[in-house]
Amino acid sequence: MRNHDQFGQGSRESSNVDLLPYQDKRENFILRNCYVQVCLILFHALLCLANLVFLGLASTFDTLCAVKQAKSIVNCTEKVLIKAPQPFVMVFFLTTITNAIAVMTTLCLKPAGVEFCGFKQALKQLIRKGSFWSFNVTYIFVVLDYILVTFQNLEIANKALAIILVVFFASKLTVAYFLNYVFPVKFPERNERNLTRVYIWLAYWITLVLFFLASAHSSLAITLDVAEKLSPLGKVQTGSHNFATVSHLVLLGIKATFEGRLFLFYWNKIFHGDKDLFSTFIVLKSIQEQPMSSINSDQGRV
Repeated sequence: MRNHDQFGQGSRESSNVDLLPYQDKRENFILRNCYVQVCLILFHALLCLANLVFLGLASTFDTLCAVKQAKSIVNCTEKVLIKAPQPFVMVFFLTTITNAIAVMTTLCLKPAGVEFCGFKQALKQLIRKGSFWSFNVTYIFVVLDYILVTFQNLEIANKALAIILVVFFASKLTVAYFLNYVFPVKFPERNERNLTRVYIWLAYWITLVLFFLASAHSSLAITLDVAEKLSPLGKVQTGSHNFATVSHLVLLGIKATFEGRLFLFYWNKIFHGDKDLFSTFIVLKSIQEQPMSSINSDQGRV
């Protein structure tokens, strides 16, 4: 009996010894995972802060370009605080594009607290909506304006800025497509609160505000550009302006429509995040599909 107890005690000790390396590996994995999460949170926080700072600089530069020189941000020579602000404007575009990549990666990973139907299901819904295709058509015209019209007679640095600007518009549009199917992230309950969950809640709203401000900046710049282009037309006789001027105004109007719709999307997403903002039509039901109680009540009102 004593030998049996000694054998059992020895087996338990050996099993505990065998479990020690597994527990050490698991603890190391958890610590590494927490370290990676903290690094990602710090990276995204610094990215959003840089995006906000360079947004202010880009908005000032773009506004002065439109008011003083009646030019786009890609062919303007106006100086704002520094001698050459174009590189800093490019940083604003790149931080916004990087933020869009971070949003798409987060939706792909689907962390706890993020309710998203998935890219495949979202695309199935999108291709059935007219607003999706009209957005794509207007974006194509925006690309044509920057590549075929504005791209001519630019320096190499400004050509790079124009290309990045086209990708910048695409990033805002792509985020809008899929963020439409993300339910507003709620603040986690007390028993579910941790650093990651709280930051995902905070990052959701920060991302919405940043993309809203980026769209507002573009809408303001294009509106000022349209105003500068329209003001000389009132001083000439009807029919005297050439085809190039009219075409440029048409493209500016399309750009203003594109940015205005993005601006309204992000604005409405902040306040009506649980709605499908790409659906503007209500499906009508036939009388046979409606319940009899509602029909009788309607007849009683008449």
